[in-house]
Amino acid sequence: MGIGIAHRPESTIRHLVMRPKAPLPETNVIYRLQCNFYAVNYIGETGKRLQTRVGEHMRGVRRMDPFSLVAEPCANSGHTFAFQNVKILGQGIDRVAWGTIEAWHTGKTSSNRCKTLPMTYQALRTQLNDQKSQRKQGSKVHPNI
Repeated sequence: MGIGIAHRPESTIRHLVMRPKAPLPETNVIYRLQCNFYAVNYIGETGKRLQTRVGEHMRGVRRMDPFSLVAEPCANSGHTFAFQNVKILGQGIDRVAWGTIEAWHTGKTSSNRCKTLPMTYQALRTQLNDQKSQRKQGSKVHPNI
């Protein structure tokens, strides 16, 4: 017909309604690799792209690298890590922030080298964990009531 559009509005209903998710950070992150049997986890930090670092972990497990903290539990107990389900725990600007966040998330089931959390953060973590467990206990339904 030869009729062209002279004006197209910038804001459409779709543009106003659709809100895309913010992209996940790919560098300078603290992440968790969980064992497939949920027995062990590994908390790591990297300044590289996360995908690159996970590939390095996979290569270390495949080669059974004795210096890899991820390969060690695989060699000792036969467990495997869920490399496709890496969870980003946080993002830090510098090494101090990375170390603090990593130490915060490192627990008894982590295969990491022990990083000590400063005493003020240890007290805060203990208090938050206590409150969290109290909320869980309070939310359970008592069948005898």
